[in-house]
Amino acid sequence: MMVLYVNMSQKRKKMERICELCLKYPCKDPRCPNYTPKKSNIYCSYCGERIAYGEEYIENYEGKCRHEDCFEGRSDLLNWLGYEIKIME
Repeated sequence: MMVLYVNMSQKRKKMERICELCLKYPCKDPRCPNYTPKKSNIYCSYCGERIAYGEEYIENYEGKCRHEDCFEGRSDLLNWLGYEIKIME
């Protein structure tokens, strides 16, 4: 009897967390408003925000990462990647 009670208790807790819209636990459908995507451990070295799954980013030779949108132009991108812009004389 005791084991049955523990199992029912766990089942009841799980039932309380089931999404009311998609009826899944945990909510895995990105179309559901209750869905929370996995978080990455990579942060943008420019803006400091987390780079989310599905976002485009660039990594340089030092291992630093930046969102594609965090570059202010071509010269900013090239300097960050470690290239030197020269003037032909």
